[in-house]
Amino acid sequence: MQKIVNSDLQQEKIILQSYRKALSLIFLVILLSIPDYAQAILRPFLTTESAVPLERGQTKLETGLKYERFSSSGKIYSLNAELTTGIINNLEFLVDVPLIFKRIEDDNTEGLGDLKMKAKLRFLKGREATPASIAGQLIIKFPSGDSTRGLGTGEADVGLQLIASEEFPLITVHLNLGYTFMGNQPGREFRDILNYSLAFEYEALPNTLKLVGELTGHRQEDPSISGDPLNLLAGIAHRLDKQIVVDAGLAVGLTPRSPDFTINVGMTYNF
Repeated sequence: MQKIVNSDLQQEKIILQSYRKALSLIFLVILLSIPDYAQAILRPFLTTESAVPLERGQTKLETGLKYERFSSSGKIYSLNAELTTGIINNLEFLVDVPLIFKRIEDDNTEGLGDLKMKAKLRFLKGREATPASIAGQLIIKFPSGDSTRGLGTGEADVGLQLIASEEFPLITVHLNLGYTFMGNQPGREFRDILNYSLAFEYEALPNTLKLVGELTGHRQEDPSISGDPLNLLAGIAHRLDKQIVVDAGLAVGLTPRSPDFTINVGMTYNF
C-alpha cells in the first residue's frame, strides 16, 4: 500500500514538473515574441525632443501632416518628413524637410519651407542613481523657403537646446529648453527665440499604445506682433509592429497668438 502511495506521489511530482516546464516555455516564447520597444514614441508632439538618441546604426523616418486653424486669418497645412539616424553611441543626426500650404484670406501659397538639420548628443545616460538622461542639441535652419511668399525667414538660424528625459513606472517625462539665434534680412529684424516644452508619455498598453501630452510655447520672433504662442496637446500613438507606429494629436491654443486648434497625424517607420 505504501509503495502505491509513493508511486502516485512520484507521478504527481512528474506531472507538476512537466506543467512548470510547459508554463516556463510558454512564458519564454511570449517574452521573445515581444519586440524591443525601448525607443520613445515622440510623435505626435509638436516640438518636444527626447534626450535618448537612436542607437548607432538605427534609422527612422517620421512623416506627418499638421493642420493649423486660425480663426482670424486662415489655415496652414504642413507636410513634414524627418529622417533620423544614429551616427555613433549617444549621437544622432536628423534632417527635416517641410512642405507648407497656406490658405490665408484670399492668398493661397504653397512650397518648400526652411530645411532643418539637427545633431543631438547625450551627455548623461539615465541610470538607477541618476534616472534622468540629459542631452544637448544643435539646430541649423537653412533659408530654403521663399521668404517673399511667407514660406521662410530668408536667413539661416542657429539654435541650441537642452533636453532632459526621465522614466518612471509607465510614464516618461521630457523637458526641453532652447534658444535660437535668428538671422535678419536687410530692412527686417527678428528677435531671438526662447522656446520651451514639457511633455509626457503614458504607456497605456505595454509596447503597443501610448497616450501623450505636451505644453509648448515660444517667444514671438516678430517684434511688431505682441503676444506669444502657447499650445496644449493631447495625443495617442499606436505601434502596429516593430517597425511602424501611427499617431494622432489635437492641440488647442492658450493665447491669442496661437492657432485656435492644431491637428497632427503621422507615421514613424523604424529601419
